[in-house]
Amino acid sequence: RLPMLRTSAGRAYLAACPTRERDLIVSHLRRIDEADDRPFLDEGRLTQMIAETQARGYAVRSEGEYNPKTASIAVPIVRKGAVYGCISIIWIRSALGIEEAMAQFVGQLQETASAIPVEP
Repeated sequence: RLPMLRTSAGRAYLAACPTRERDLIVSHLRRIDEADDRPFLDEGRLTQMIAETQARGYAVRSEGEYNPKTASIAVPIVRKGAVYGCISIIWIRSALGIEEAMAQFVGQLQETASAIPVEP
């Protein structure tokens, strides 16, 4: 099970999906009440994360959430308002800084996501 709030792929999906779908997912996460998700379900923090991710067009996990030894970035695959999936890259934090990784890989991830054929 993918931790939606603690991974870049989950964050990218949530930020790109329609509001109704996002609300259903967040309601489900609140119902299952996983202890590790609670800080991320704070309304202010959740709203900020979604807004920042939408503004950037990709999601970031750099603070050691989920796995403190790794960081990641993810780009959603979106067609006509529907999210079909996400592409992410995960790396060892001590090997590559987040700023360097974003500069090096975000453009390539976005190009790849745009080029993936999706069945209607």
